[in-house]
Amino acid sequence: MKVLSGEKKSGVISRFLVITSVLVFIVMVALWFGARTDGGRELAESKLSNHFGMKVSIESMKIGFPYVLVMENLRTPGFEAAGTAGFSVTEVKLGLRGWKKYSLHLKQLIVRVQDDGDGNWKPDSIARLGDLKNAEIIDMVHLTDGLRKKVRLRIVNSNLGWLDVDGVEVAVARDVDFRMLPVKIDDRKMHYYVLDIYNATGLALDDGRDMHWEWLTTPKTDYIELPGRSEVENDEEWDDEECDEDDEDEFDDEDAGGVLTTEITEDTEGV
Repeated sequence: MKVLSGEKKSGVISRFLVITSVLVFIVMVALWFGARTDGGRELAESKLSNHFGMKVSIESMKIGFPYVLVMENLRTPGFEAAGTAGFSVTEVKLGLRGWKKYSLHLKQLIVRVQDDGDGNWKPDSIARLGDLKNAEIIDMVHLTDGLRKKVRLRIVNSNLGWLDVDGVEVAVARDVDFRMLPVKIDDRKMHYYVLDIYNATGLALDDGRDMHWEWLTTPKTDYIELPGRSEVENDEEWDDEECDEDDEDEFDDEDAGGVLTTEITEDTEGV
């Protein structure tokens, strides 16, 4: 077991994700009732294109069950060509969970960033994701500092690639599944993370196959490693119960290791 504490460092990557999440929320609210119209889709494309600084196309948009906004086949120009930086997403689901709180589900997200030859990554709007090439698990915790109280996040069957100046792939994480949600352990509120990478090369995190990490984050402790694989009971991904503004309780983390033998239950009153 590893327990890591310290001052949380919500850096530029975290701020970028917060801005993106707030923008997506605004787009979601604005388009909720016009999701099936061309005008609604075009407005969403315009908002996202302006934010990312490059054209983002959306093939279709609709309202799904239980009342979530579904956007399908988002992509940046020319991304279908190998060696092109940008991103595509097969499906994005956004579900409201209270005031400015929501669930975000990304299916088959593919991101490629490229070295510009001067030590920077492009496109500029997603360049911060290039830093994940040299990230450790604790960096994944800090990456989501600004999101935990706002978002339940699920990313499935996704890839992240790094290209050199010639467009050749130099590192990749394939078939990535990532999950972040609030949980309760002995009535104490925490956040539960799972990261699975089927295959990875060129990463500081690890190289190999079938890699799996689970951990908890609390208000006082950044990282509590969980051995093996846990089961979260009562997992209802699109449970729309309204949550409290102050949904993280303060408690003593001195005996953090005790949570490893305790049942983990999803906090349906949390984000």
